[in-house]
Amino acid sequence: MPRDRPDLLARVFKLKLDALLKELYRDGIFGRTIAHLPVIEFQKRGLPHAHILIILAPEDRLHSPEQIDACVSAELPTPPSRTDFPSDSEFAAATARYERLARLVAECMTHNECGPDHPMAVCMRDGVCSKRYPKEFLDATVFNEKEIYPKYRRRAPSAGGATYVYNGRTIDNRWIVPHSPYLLLKYECHLNVEVCVSVESVKYLYKYVYKGPDRSMVAVREEREAAGDVDEIALYQDMRSLGSTEACWRTLNFAMYGKSPPVERLPVHLDEMQRCVYATGTE
Repeated sequence: MPRDRPDLLARVFKLKLDALLKELYRDGIFGRTIAHLPVIEFQKRGLPHAHILIILAPEDRLHSPEQIDACVSAELPTPPSRTDFPSDSEFAAATARYERLARLVAECMTHNECGPDHPMAVCMRDGVCSKRYPKEFLDATVFNEKEIYPKYRRRAPSAGGATYVYNGRTIDNRWIVPHSPYLLLKYECHLNVEVCVSVESVKYLYKYVYKGPDRSMVAVREEREAAGDVDEIALYQDMRSLGSTEACWRTLNFAMYGKSPPVERLPVHLDEMQRCVYATGTE
């Protein structure tokens, strides 16, 4: 896609987003959706992304490690075995799917190298990874109601887990971002899928999706001013960074968020507590 055509980027992202929302809401690929909240944001480099919360019907919610593993994976795919397929054509199709999925996981769903050996990585905070990578190896998915997300299965190579070499880097399951293999194969982009298993996660998630756009902290000063003579408070400005893709998105009148069912805050009128409005110049 040409980099000088932000309108194409906005349109293609909108088409993919609409197709994804249709699968989540209408087709119910994870179960019947009874409420949803999509929010569109634009990163500081101008690229769009979406945060989508879906609430499933009680009978379709994921309550066991087996159900979670059927929807979300935090592992590299394992190569198919010839003995599992009755014909050569089926084995060849499974091999092609594996090779494509492994490449997509390595390219789109692998955390960057970080840790003590890479202190300048963007995720490093105070000498440790802010996203807590690399994760620990686990033979099975575990979760409890005190944590927002479950600890997904991440098998070690010695326990049947796969490895993959991408751009000279050997990747194992400790570095894989949780995802849906089906959605990854279809949309071929970074698409993080998480299961929320705690009631405590509700406040965090709704606060996160409404945190607002990225902002740029800007200070305007003249070069001739000495560093010690600058009034940083007076010159400080809190600004939004607006890229060409977001400008096209808003020009095309694409929605920035949605919610279902719609919830509106209604005013409550108490006795003798009516709101009074006075026009300017009246007593």
